Amino acid sequence: MTSSRPRVVVIGLDSMPPSLAFELYADAMPCLSRMRQEGAFGALRSTDPPVTVPAWVTMTSGLLPERLGIYGFRNRRAGSYAMELASARSVAAPRLWDLASAAGLRSVVVSVPLTYPAASRRGLSMTTCFLTPGPESAWASPPELRAELEA
Repeated sequence: MTSSRPRVVVIGLDSMPPSLAFELYADAMPCLSRMRQEGAFGALRSTDPPVTVPAWVTMTSGLLPERLGIYGFRNRRAGSYAMELASARSVAAPRLWDLASAAGLRSVVVSVPLTYPAASRRGLSMTTCFLTPGPESAWASPPELRAELEA
């Protein structure tokens, strides 16, 4: 029998020093503290360049920025010098939640950079990050999650 509890939880506390979440404000964030106590976590070294978008995509895919072709918030449009805002569509590699879904595991992804538009996968609940264009956008998946959060 499998539990309905998520097996993979990824929370995007972008630019927050770990000492704030795990020490100074740990008492103010009891759910985060409990997840740390009951799960696995650890320090991660950033990428080169140490920029939000390539760092998070590297952490969640296991591939380096040069392999992903993602170096910042904007990328060159293929075959031109025009720039476009990077999005989840820019990531061709599977990410942690894709692999978990393929293995039949449940995942929760909260505010991880470069997850807009929210992916729709079996067993995945996701809210996107600050790069989401606006409230009318596909910022949550599945649709029931969006409705619940908006209510």
